Amino acid sequence: MANYFPFTISDYKGTFGIVAAVESPELNSRYFNIFSKYNYEGNGFAWEGIIKQILEKLAPDLLTHVEYDTLEGGFYAYADSKDTQLRILDVLVPVFNDDQVLEDYLSQADPSQMTAGA
Repeated sequence: MANYFPFTISDYKGTFGIVAAVESPELNSRYFNIFSKYNYEGNGFAWEGIIKQILEKLAPDLLTHVEYDTLEGGFYAYADSKDTQLRILDVLVPVFNDDQVLEDYLSQADPSQMTAGA
């Protein structure tokens, strides 16, 4: 089974979910300080904001193939196909598993996209 840390995936009745339980002890302990270093809360909305910006830069063709249903305590996205789900993860997993690369994106992030409703 593939490792998509810090994300988990689901495939249920044509829904191809990508989830990050950002308030879980495992994710909070790893990512809270990275986000807060750049004055972001590290909540689900901040994750959605940076993920959109990463996709805009690295894979803009995927943006129209994903919908978000993020909450304060978790990042939730739904791809329109299994292929899209895996392509999104191919982009995001390396970024979120290299603290310096993630910090580079956070340091250049548009703050207006890092909150609810952005």
